[in-house]
Amino acid sequence: MPFEELNIQAAIINHTVTGKLPAIREDADLSHVLMLCSLISECWHLAPGKRIDVSAFQRKIGLLVSTLMQNDRIGAGLSTFLKPSVTPSGAESGYGGQKERSALLLLQLGQTCSLQGDIGSAMSYYQSAMDIATRTGDEFAKGNALVLLGRGYSLECKYAEAEQVLMEARDLYSRRGDEDGIGVALAELGSIYSKQARYSLAEKALSDAHQMLSRSGNDLGAAAALAHLAYIHIFNSKYVEAEKVCIIAHGLGSRNGDDLGCANVLSHLGDVYRAQSKYCEAEKVLLEAHEIYSRIGNRNGAAGALRGLGNTYQMQSRFQEAEKALNDAYEAYPSDINSLNVGSHFHSLGVLYQDQARQNEAEVCYRQALAAYDRAGSVGMRARTLLALGTLYTDQARYSYAEEVTAEALAIGISLDADRPRCIAHLLLADIFAPQSKRTEQLESLIQVEGLLARVGPPEIHAATLARLGCMHEEEGTYVEAEESYRHAQLIFLSMKDAGGEAHVLFRLGSLYVRQYRHAEAEVCFAQARVAYAMVADEDGEAKALDSLMRAYAFQGKFDDMKVAWMEGCE
Repeated sequence: MPFEELNIQAAIINHTVTGKLPAIREDADLSHVLMLCSLISECWHLAPGKRIDVSAFQRKIGLLVSTLMQNDRIGAGLSTFLKPSVTPSGAESGYGGQKERSALLLLQLGQTCSLQGDIGSAMSYYQSAMDIATRTGDEFAKGNALVLLGRGYSLECKYAEAEQVLMEARDLYSRRGDEDGIGVALAELGSIYSKQARYSLAEKALSDAHQMLSRSGNDLGAAAALAHLAYIHIFNSKYVEAEKVCIIAHGLGSRNGDDLGCANVLSHLGDVYRAQSKYCEAEKVLLEAHEIYSRIGNRNGAAGALRGLGNTYQMQSRFQEAEKALNDAYEAYPSDINSLNVGSHFHSLGVLYQDQARQNEAEVCYRQALAAYDRAGSVGMRARTLLALGTLYTDQARYSYAEEVTAEALAIGISLDADRPRCIAHLLLADIFAPQSKRTEQLESLIQVEGLLARVGPPEIHAATLARLGCMHEEEGTYVEAEESYRHAQLIFLSMKDAGGEAHVLFRLGSLYVRQYRHAEAEVCFAQARVAYAMVADEDGEAKALDSLMRAYAFQGKFDDMKVAWMEGCE
């Protein structure tokens, strides 16, 4: 409450009349008032034509009352709209009706406690509500209680318990044929799986949730499910799909006056654009997201947007701006900042320092991030930082340390059945084994990662890995496997219209044929490589291919062709 530290009425009056009002932005319990202030400002706009209409006001005020504003950026935005209790058949007494109303009241009290950060009290209210709903046969209230319990367990990082109650909620709604309820339960399950880095399960749950919520007419829920899905696509490097669902989700949120949902989607779009090196677009949407978060008083979201800006500046080597944005983000978090956000801050700062060759500072930051993720119980995020630390140790030639942390990240990826950390870990292990001449281990790592990349991509990394695998097979004298790897890589580069990648693989394939005295086939590869190098204006590559082509002609006694090629090279 405002002025809770004062117990004298005269002191409160003096604070009020002299303008010593509570700093809303500095108080986590009062910051949500900014959402209401923003809404009132829209009603009082000086230009009548720009004032909010009645239907939009109704939607926004409903969001203010019913939305559970969760602490993490990924989980925010999916609201559980409590369904009205319906007195079941045979429970018509006043006593029964009172019990049903009590269950709904307890759920609303629980949501109030959750907004204030008192998860323990919230969970107690949710459990009491479920007990009452179970005794009175009120399945509507029971379903809501199960969903809110699942969300509470998730905030406490008790993911197994969260999954159990959410599955129970999904099954309850399924028996009743309630598509809206099924969609909400599935969306919450998708959020749980995402936090555990179980991305294939998360993608399936969120896709199904979006379909259910769209059919039931729950636009806000459908938009939130899409926002969750965009995060999964980003993590799996599916940027086209991520951008598509973000744009759809933003449209749904805008039409329904969901400022928080729009800001969340804009943050995701910033991640998409940054991953595609579209830095101007990323900066624009992240600044817009930051403005919305600040206006509605969501400090966690505003800080997350600043962190995204810092990462965007870092990718452009704008290191001073990046460090300032990251530190501003850390300062912008509420005083009760959760451990996940602490971990993300120090991870981003570690990457920034590593890019500037400030390796000791980077290692300290990564260690702080790991400690924060341990407190939060987030093994998926721990794996991400372990891989960054493994890269740092590899750059420092501290191979035993690098192998240790990378092996731990790989074990986490395997336990979570998460493809991306497994791919990165296998590639990093191959880099660790190479300078130590551990060829058997290096080859095994590349074979493992190629199998994963064939299934999940991205294609450019898959093709590069195949080319690298081909080189290793060639050096080992296993020419059949080398040829197969090179041909597969060439097809991928060709499908991507990557002439530079295709030229490199064709040259390697030609060299392999020379080793086997297959000069006619080598001739074809070198000729094609020469053309491909020319397409990307790689003069050194083109000259190298021409030199090898003339050698192939010489081996076959094609001296006239050799002369023509030499003259073309002199032009």
